[in-house]
Amino acid sequence: MNNRPITLLFGTLILLATIGLSTRCNNDTRPARVVINLGEQGQITFRQNRGLLQMFLAMMDFLTTKAMAAVPSNIESIKVSITASDMSVLEASFAPTANSVELFVPAGSGREIRVRALVKADDPGAVLSFGGKVVVDLEPGESKEVDLNMVPYETKLVMADYIYSPRRIIQVNDISGTGYTTLTGTNIDAKLGSGSWTSYFAPYDVAFDSKGRILIANYSSATGYGRVLRVDNIAGDNPFAYPDKTAQIYALAVDYNNGYVYYATSTVIYRNDFTGSAGSETTIISSGISNILGMAVDDRGNLIVIGYYNTIAANAAIYIDTASKTITNYYNANLNNPWHVLVKSPNIYIANASGASGYKIIQLDSSLRFVKAYGNSTASVNTDKGMFYAPRRFLAIRNDKITILDDLIGVEADKLVSMDDIDGTNWETYPKTGNGQSLFHFYTLC
Repeated sequence: MNNRPITLLFGTLILLATIGLSTRCNNDTRPARVVINLGEQGQITFRQNRGLLQMFLAMMDFLTTKAMAAVPSNIESIKVSITASDMSVLEASFAPTANSVELFVPAGSGREIRVRALVKADDPGAVLSFGGKVVVDLEPGESKEVDLNMVPYETKLVMADYIYSPRRIIQVNDISGTGYTTLTGTNIDAKLGSGSWTSYFAPYDVAFDSKGRILIANYSSATGYGRVLRVDNIAGDNPFAYPDKTAQIYALAVDYNNGYVYYATSTVIYRNDFTGSAGSETTIISSGISNILGMAVDDRGNLIVIGYYNTIAANAAIYIDTASKTITNYYNANLNNPWHVLVKSPNIYIANASGASGYKIIQLDSSLRFVKAYGNSTASVNTDKGMFYAPRRFLAIRNDKITILDDLIGVEADKLVSMDDIDGTNWETYPKTGNGQSLFHFYTLC
């Protein structure tokens, strides 16, 4: 099996779609020939050719062009959908056998094109599917090229089990707990052939880069180990360490649109690209915030940071403009020991670990204004709907779910929670009953 990170190389596929054409004011109803090229960097290019004859000739030439590369073995299928207000939805599925997909699409404005590449169920990597979308205006007779970035669309649940001995990360396929697998520092040392990760592996947060590789915030101040560690998969293949900060790394966030990884010590936030090289690293914030515990990137490429905001002397969700590297907004009402933040545009969610009943998960809008809150407190083992111990981390990329790591000191209760929305719709837990101590310890232990 090919366990390498995905590089999205697809061969040639042609779809001639029979769909209704838009009515244009100039009565030019020629469709656009859309070629979707999934390239080595996850780039997808759309081209519109001139006229039906030119489209036919171009298509014949296209059919005789050899594929540039075969699809990686861990991709199972490709799904494409094209939607707009004035056309019928176009959906198609393809076997991953070539490097391009071609469709005829009605000319018009606001064509939203989505592509998903589904990963095989038995693949050891963290990603379930890659995806991307772009909105284009297609004029009859006009040639146009735009790019689409394929990034992780859905992932398995990968979490830091910081207190467990030995410290480790855990991966499960979903809230059912199937596919339970762990990675320890001993595994890392075995892959490297040397090192002391066995002693200094202390995962505190987890994220995924553009290729679906696992990024681990290592909570160690030992020289050489205060780093972000990257591995291809839960087996620990191809370990690579970002620059050493000789300080505990608390939090991670990824900006897929701009190709950045953010990582934070208790007081300093750094930015790097996906290479993780020292020469690509820059400092975003080095004062004004302390006790940083969580971060997320919004659609504008800016950061929402959970930490102690010195200006107001209180815990807050702090908005940082990453271009100017300045704090421009904050929210702190009803926050009691907040730990993490999740962006599911247009909503922002805060895991409010010690929040009062009714305020365990807080929903804000994109301007950090309060929308609603959810969840009651329990100090005993309880997996009933809406009952939380101390929600600390949002897990995974799940476009259809909100998944939460929940643990509590005292009774030593640990569980994962999955729900569709802030109202707790389709509430599920892992384990379904009990305190979860046989599975994980997360962040607290008596």
